[in-house]
Amino acid sequence: MPEIFINLDPGFVNHRKVLSVLPEQGIEELNRRISNLPASLMDWEKPMQHNRCYCSVLTEFCRGLRIMTLNQALNSKCSQGCLVASIEEFLPNESIYEDIETESTIIPTIDFERKIIVRYSTDKIISDTLRSELRNGYSFGIIAMIDSRSESELILRPLIIGFPHTYDSHGNLSWGLYYENFRLRIDEIDEFSKVREVELPSDSSPMLSIYESVFKECLSKILGGQTENDWGGESSDFYTDHVTYKGKEFSGAFLLKGKSVPGIMKMRDLGKNANQILHLCDTPAEIVFVQHCNDIGEDVVKHLQTTAVTPLRQRYFCLIDGRDSLRLLMAYGLLEYAQQQSVVMESQKHRQS
Repeated sequence: MPEIFINLDPGFVNHRKVLSVLPEQGIEELNRRISNLPASLMDWEKPMQHNRCYCSVLTEFCRGLRIMTLNQALNSKCSQGCLVASIEEFLPNESIYEDIETESTIIPTIDFERKIIVRYSTDKIISDTLRSELRNGYSFGIIAMIDSRSESELILRPLIIGFPHTYDSHGNLSWGLYYENFRLRIDEIDEFSKVREVELPSDSSPMLSIYESVFKECLSKILGGQTENDWGGESSDFYTDHVTYKGKEFSGAFLLKGKSVPGIMKMRDLGKNANQILHLCDTPAEIVFVQHCNDIGEDVVKHLQTTAVTPLRQRYFCLIDGRDSLRLLMAYGLLEYAQQQSVVMESQKHRQS
């Protein structure tokens, strides 16, 4: 797994709800962590550290149960009482300073016919910074329970709302955008390092004639391993246990789109209910790749980073657009082969029709 992790800095904690979902062992662990806090804590530090204990124990409990992200829950039509944990974009809440009971609206990264509302009490907000960012709109880590579902709305009741920050195995925190620490460039993958020797092409037009299955074959030549025929129930188009980043070996899963999707890759191109990235991130892969013969749309990028990086599980992710795909084939001397094989496949297709 990546040696970078997500930490939620809680600015909202519903203590009663947290205690209601934790099992007896979880409550015992929570009490143990609180009792082990230094006696020298200042009075103003104690509530903050208590809330971090609530957040960490709940996060570990949800991770053990493999709690779904909001996108996964929407796709699976989870019902009342279901817990979700993810990082989501909140719209501005202009009443956050006036109302005791308020609600924020979440913008999902998949099409959803209902409005998604987070309903909560402002007296449980324990951070002025979080209150301010709820007013402005921001991306927050949230662990919540589905409260109700109607024809027009899905209501969530939060247990935790917090800022997602990253930290490494040495405990060093990073305060930038959380997903930047998990997004990899193609030239950072050791097996693809030859692309550094090839200038980025000005356009990706040669890729528009190359079949997805041919690109997959080229990928297998670079990474090793065997390709399998596509079928409807697959979670990824190519999977390998041998992808190296910074000298360390990771497992990798690839979602590939070839000439059958000639334009900019959009969410509508990602299967029924746009669920192919959800399936990709259901694999055990530690690095997930999305490749396309053309540009990759912003909606796909947002959906991938939200699905790949959650409060409970973090994966590296890598986007390989048409120009990077072309550069990869050129770097490994496979462009001419890919073009020839695609011509053969095209002629076979015409003969069969």
